[in-house]
Amino acid sequence: MKRLGEGIRGLVNASGGVGYHLAALRFASRLWEPFREELARELARRFPSPESTDLVVVGPSGGYCLDPAFFRRFRRIVAVDMDPLAGAILRSRLAPDADRFRFVRQDFLRRLGEEGWDLGAWTRGLGGEAVLFSNLLGQLGFLHGEARMREIGAGLARALGGETPWVSFHDRFSVGIGAPRVSLEFASRPGSRELADAWTAKWDASARGIVGEIEEHEIGEWVNGARGPFRYLSWRLEARRTQLIEVCGKT
Repeated sequence: MKRLGEGIRGLVNASGGVGYHLAALRFASRLWEPFREELARELARRFPSPESTDLVVVGPSGGYCLDPAFFRRFRRIVAVDMDPLAGAILRSRLAPDADRFRFVRQDFLRRLGEEGWDLGAWTRGLGGEAVLFSNLLGQLGFLHGEARMREIGAGLARALGGETPWVSFHDRFSVGIGAPRVSLEFASRPGSRELADAWTAKWDASARGIVGEIEEHEIGEWVNGARGPFRYLSWRLEARRTQLIEVCGKT
């Protein structure tokens, strides 16, 4: 029954599941392509030797943000997601060689908590050595209540402060316009005002009046374990919806 419940939550939730698959059918092949290409270049900087890396990807859904040409270079990939549809879609997109790909349907946060928030032990248990959080950690506030978020925040701060290499790309800001493509880099993590100013400076003058409508996603203290540089990429999610994606980690 627990696995059934996890599967239902994976299919129907506020940040992914069936709704995300349907959005990908409309937008992934064209509107999301510029972001996918820029993200692949940034991840190549973070994982310079994929041919000798066993990677665990957490929360990828169907891998619509992940460039197949880059990810097929990894020695092995283990994908972890609660969505029961994700495995077959990921396999078809990223892993023509079945021996190098494995899908694990799992509630990552629950299992990591059972491991005492030891990211290294959890990763080794899956046969991996490095972790990519795939547009997951900026969505947690949509999925969990305040008390659970405090618990998760403290646990992730412990998990990501260890020695296991990890990278995360996640939402930092959202805005209801088709904002232009940007790529910003900071040596240390910028504050909200500094980042918003740098982002909106790239917008047309006619759009700058909606700066106050920028939504900031809840990012926990775990981000304090990340090392620079911090890269910011725009993702045109829909015609009138743009996310500013933060890429950071410790590799």
